[in-house]
Amino acid sequence: MVKPIFQAIKANGVKPAWDTLSAVLWLLRPEDYAPIKISYYRMLAKELDFALPESRPTPKAFAEVLAWMNGFRQAIQGLEPNDWVDVQSFIWGVLPDEEEARTTANSGQDQGRYWVISAGNEKVWPEFRDSGFVAIGWPELGDLTRYDGPTAFETALQKLSGDKKARLNDRLACEEFVRGMQVGDHVFAKLGSKRILGFGKVTSEYRHEGKGDLPNRRDVEWLWSGSVELPRGAWVPLKTLTNVSEYYHFLNHILPIVRKTSSSGDDMSNSDSPTHYWWLNANPRIWDFDAVDIGERQFYTAYNEKGNKRRIFKYFEQAQPGDIVVGYQTSPLRAITAICRITQGLHDRDGVPSIEFEKVESLTTPVPLETFRSQPGMQHCEVVINNQGSLFRLTEDEYDIIRAFIDESEVAISTDSVRPYDKTDAMKDLFLDETLFDTILDLLRFKKNIILQGPPGVGKSFIAKRLAYTLMKEKDDSRVEMVQFHQSYSYEDFIQGYRPGEDGHFVLRNGSFYEFCRRAARQSDKPFVFIIDEINRGNLSKIFGELMLLIEHDKRGADHALPLTYSRSGDDRFHIPDHVHLIGMMNTADRSLAMVDYALRRRFNFVDLEPCFASPRFEAYLKDRGVPERLIQRIVRNMEALNREISKDNTHLGPRYRIGHSFFCPPHKDDFFPDETWYEWVVEYDIAPLLREYWFDNSDLVDGHLERLRG
Repeated sequence: MVKPIFQAIKANGVKPAWDTLSAVLWLLRPEDYAPIKISYYRMLAKELDFALPESRPTPKAFAEVLAWMNGFRQAIQGLEPNDWVDVQSFIWGVLPDEEEARTTANSGQDQGRYWVISAGNEKVWPEFRDSGFVAIGWPELGDLTRYDGPTAFETALQKLSGDKKARLNDRLACEEFVRGMQVGDHVFAKLGSKRILGFGKVTSEYRHEGKGDLPNRRDVEWLWSGSVELPRGAWVPLKTLTNVSEYYHFLNHILPIVRKTSSSGDDMSNSDSPTHYWWLNANPRIWDFDAVDIGERQFYTAYNEKGNKRRIFKYFEQAQPGDIVVGYQTSPLRAITAICRITQGLHDRDGVPSIEFEKVESLTTPVPLETFRSQPGMQHCEVVINNQGSLFRLTEDEYDIIRAFIDESEVAISTDSVRPYDKTDAMKDLFLDETLFDTILDLLRFKKNIILQGPPGVGKSFIAKRLAYTLMKEKDDSRVEMVQFHQSYSYEDFIQGYRPGEDGHFVLRNGSFYEFCRRAARQSDKPFVFIIDEINRGNLSKIFGELMLLIEHDKRGADHALPLTYSRSGDDRFHIPDHVHLIGMMNTADRSLAMVDYALRRRFNFVDLEPCFASPRFEAYLKDRGVPERLIQRIVRNMEALNREISKDNTHLGPRYRIGHSFFCPPHKDDFFPDETWYEWVVEYDIAPLLREYWFDNSDLVDGHLERLRG
């Protein structure tokens, strides 16, 4: 029942938060579920020495919480609770006080609210820290107390920027900085959404100093300063100022770190970063970061299988809770696949000294070491100089370089943008016969590889995307990739090959399809679709190489893995996952292309796509886009007649040269009106060039067809 609820919530544009899911279940089945805050269940579980998931909600994690909730309700049946109110009252009775429970802090020393304020950039933060204050921007606004509320702030900000765009976050930041924040509240200084630089107590009311770039201030007693990288689930908003009093995951992560350090009595104003950065190698033949769920803890021994200390043993001794670990998978992937956080330093585990870490982030797109090996600032990095070993130290600057590549390479399709998708959604946009669509989908499922071929403008790319979404049962662009073949496209572009590095040396880089398959292998329960436009424009034997065998539908999976051309060892093998599907596309009207290689042809099912001018769906689409009825009939009549003439010319052309309907699919824009002028543009600048190319030796014939189209 859990997974459909996730899908339904996402489909209605609601973020699947823990308490939202709990409330939905209670509304559906009030006799079985209770609308109790999940944070209360977590605190109760902790009191009983049981850890519940704290990662972002997933069907698996939520099912685990539900199982514990049901077990708890069964356990208290002997107390004969009348309803969920009794259950909640029981929880309140056994939990610590609410403030303590919310932050999982046992000291109770931090009273008031918590705020996160932007430090602007790394140059501003030292001024905040050394002078004991925080400030909000917009010095041009002057004294902020002269504005009587958020609306007044928004009007002033719009006047300042010269536009009428809404300034909801900015106006709220100004209002809360002046009137919301109180003396005694606590504030974190942040850089972006992922890094905390300081923690302190607000000690003054708002004041305007009337000079400088930071005139709008509050005094702060800084209790801690340093640099803490936040795991993905604990990121904070990019807004200038945010009340984070109920950002429990963030507070639970950061408060133990800043309290532990600040309570030591050290002067933190100029301290080194409490967070160290490490690089950990994992051999997938022994264990794999991908096999560890987010929030799951894993241990790593400081001694190898022979009982000897691992290389650079002192690093295991130096690793401390809160340190960040870059998880790297060795051959054959040779890429970063995860970010982890040390949860326990070197300790005895079943007689073996070990460190413990928690996986906090799984990379959608693995980041190869080669991508940043030659970057400025990495020349002295231990893993670049010699990657033989297990645990390596990274400097903060080296980690920042790696983090930048991770952020840039991530597919970054948020769960909020993924929504359920089925054939009904696809057919809303297509003019195909539904039976043909079902047939194509069945071919794709069985054969794994299909080619959509047809004349220009029949919507091959458009149809391919919707086939992919329907196959996947959701619109998730992180699992669909498209490339275009051309005469210069090579095996090195598609699979892997040596490319010049920034230092002048050649480095082995993976191609687009190689990376796609590796990404798919990390999500084996979901279909992936790779789309190749103009597939017959490339030298297919040269591009596919040994993959000519591996793309066969019965040669998929690890059992059929082969060493590639540039494999460095016999263990370095490659396979195409069984859930990877290929859709190729061919323009049948391109005279410059040779026939598809017969060896490749038998590995694909070919599907012919036709122009759909006569389709009722096409006419309905034009009407919905505001095309006048008279113009619709003119388009259908003229283009059907033209395509008949093209089909009859078996000497030079034929049916594969007909013109597709997509030329006459107007965009859906408020300021665009598809009228006669639009039609004439399409004829003059889209259709006419095609006809002149078709009948390049018969201009009179072309002029005659164009005259009929214009008439």
